[in-house]
Amino acid sequence: MKSKEELFKILNDANEMGVLKVEVDGVTYTLPGLKTKYQPPVPEDLKAQDIVNPMSILDEMSEDEIKYWSSPYYDVLIADKERQQQMSAEEKLNE
Repeated sequence: MKSKEELFKILNDANEMGVLKVEVDGVTYTLPGLKTKYQPPVPEDLKAQDIVNPMSILDEMSEDEIKYWSSPYYDVLIADKERQQQMSAEEKLNE
């Protein structure tokens, strides 16, 4: 015969795993199972770009930024990156 603590642990673990029925010492326990949240269907004409915006290459960290993130040189790299973004934005406006 299992103790209360052992029975509670077995039932709790089974519930977390999504098991619906558990038999312990000849007694069958019915568990509620995992509760899922309702997710409305996605419209068929919706494109992936409309759901998630792809990251730009400038949004990702470069190898130098990863290497120097904890040094003062990182600030210089970020300033250069921001300047390049501003320049490219100005070029787009001028076109």
